[in-house]
Amino acid sequence: MKVRTVYFKIADLERASAFWATLLGVAPHKESPAWVEFRVGGLNFGLLRMEGFACAPDAANGVPVFQVAAAERDRLKEKALALGARLVVDLPDHPDGQSCVLADPAGNEFELTSFAGA
Repeated sequence: MKVRTVYFKIADLERASAFWATLLGVAPHKESPAWVEFRVGGLNFGLLRMEGFACAPDAANGVPVFQVAAAERDRLKEKALALGARLVVDLPDHPDGQSCVLADPAGNEFELTSFAGA
């Protein structure tokens, strides 16, 4: 298993993208109307547009993405659910069809993926 991506949920993608591009000193290597992604070392750092999203003052909005083989992803999903996690986005509803998003019992979201895209 490896952490492949960490992303922030944001409402203003253009503003956030300009901020991070300037701060990091690199242009995004992926861009779409809903997603901007930078390579930082060996990690993907992304920005996900979510209309109307506002991070609560006492909460974080980062989501680590754990990349594993498909069989391991499914096993970890079931294990997380058995441990009290909540399913946020299931495989058929995820844009890449190979990932699911869960929230741990404290509400922290994380993604399990078998998608190996850069």
